[in-house]
Amino acid sequence: MYQNEIRVIDFWEGSGYSLLYILEHIIKQKPYLYGKHIGPHDMNQHEYTTGTTRLQTARQLGFDFELVTSPKGAVSNRIEAVRQIFSRLWFDEQKCGE
Repeated sequence: MYQNEIRVIDFWEGSGYSLLYILEHIIKQKPYLYGKHIGPHDMNQHEYTTGTTRLQTARQLGFDFELVTSPKGAVSNRIEAVRQIFSRLWFDEQKCGE
């Protein structure tokens, strides 16, 4: 955060990629010093093949994630919560153009 701003400095979207691929080939290739990694709640899901969670796999690879949980309550309350912080968001115009 910079002076109460929430800065979104880069963006990547993909489907069908493994967690290992994303961590090793996307995050590590970026030239950033990360303050923290934020992941979705489903990183606590167990993988059928290994029996470990995605969160455990990430930690074994040296990545510590803070998980985001969906706020409780009506959808309208969640929409209002985003509206409250929207004025604090700053997006890199080129890297977050999508």
